[in-house]
Amino acid sequence: MESEKSVIGFPDQSVFLDIETCWTKLSTFRKNNRSVAKFTYSAIPFSKEFSLHDIKPSDFFIDDELYKSNVLLLYNLRRGLTFISGKYTKSIIRKGLQKFFDLEPEALETHPGNKNTINYLWHPIKKHIEQGNAIEVYETRKANGENAQISFYPPLNTWCISSKNVSLLARSSEDLNNYKRRRFSYALEIAEIWFEMLNKISLDIEKVKEMFAYRTFIGEYVGSSLHQHLVKYSKKTILFYAIVNNNGNACCIDVEEAFKIFRVLNLETVSIKSCGVFSDVNELKKCLLNEYIRVSKGRVDVEDEGSVFYFVKHGDNNHTVCLTKMKTLEYRLFRKIRECLRREINNISSNLIPNISLQFTP
Repeated sequence: MESEKSVIGFPDQSVFLDIETCWTKLSTFRKNNRSVAKFTYSAIPFSKEFSLHDIKPSDFFIDDELYKSNVLLLYNLRRGLTFISGKYTKSIIRKGLQKFFDLEPEALETHPGNKNTINYLWHPIKKHIEQGNAIEVYETRKANGENAQISFYPPLNTWCISSKNVSLLARSSEDLNNYKRRRFSYALEIAEIWFEMLNKISLDIEKVKEMFAYRTFIGEYVGSSLHQHLVKYSKKTILFYAIVNNNGNACCIDVEEAFKIFRVLNLETVSIKSCGVFSDVNELKKCLLNEYIRVSKGRVDVEDEGSVFYFVKHGDNNHTVCLTKMKTLEYRLFRKIRECLRREINNISSNLIPNISLQFTP
């Protein structure tokens, strides 16, 4: 990551780092004399030979600005990334989605201004269409909760259960008693729900483990009364929406294939629909403009936060090219109000209102 590439374009294989190089680059890369990535070590209670290392963007940087500043960060510092290391081995045990950005109206203009975000979206789409591949656009509902990620690691016969930034390993719900530190609070809640869901899956458990092995299933943990969110759900659950291959380079597997897997496992999901198949960029932009207008006008109690759009290349090997998201204007307004309230609460002495700000921690 010696040089910054501020214009995000069609990725070639050089931007995808192998495991050792990724670890080295992320642990040593600095911007403005500050580390870009934060590594957090945690022991594995039932295996002293291995340890976990959660990696997230440093608190010194604003996420969007950081990711737009460097192509290698965009494709390798995932929204959820954990290494497991032993004496002679190191591997990725869970991997989230690549960072993706809000779609703004200027992205649909003929001569857009923000080249970084625009190139991230349109350059790969145009490239695939020019190569004769059609692009199908899928829309999923953007649930309003906490990011949840589930993977399975066969060498230790254990589940890796994670919030966006913190992972824990558990072979069964009994292992959750080993995690007492506050940093695991969100991951523990997600783990408790996951083991409840796991018990309801009718497939043979070994088959289920095989389906989760070396893959990260990504969803949204919703319905908890302990956390402040803008959308009310009827129960606590995880709504799944994507699957990432831990050892692959794609942002996620084909979204249609992911939802087939969710159905086989009888997992709850966000809603999904196809917006059409396109061989012309301008027609695709017209479709997105109509969706942008519709989503923007939507109500939070109907549209949740908004929508996420997956652009899937059709051809010999269907795969997701990139993603973007749209949020309702109502959600954006409510979130601004919530952020203002959180700042005010944090300015009040904790002796007067103890622990209330914890409910607003993302």
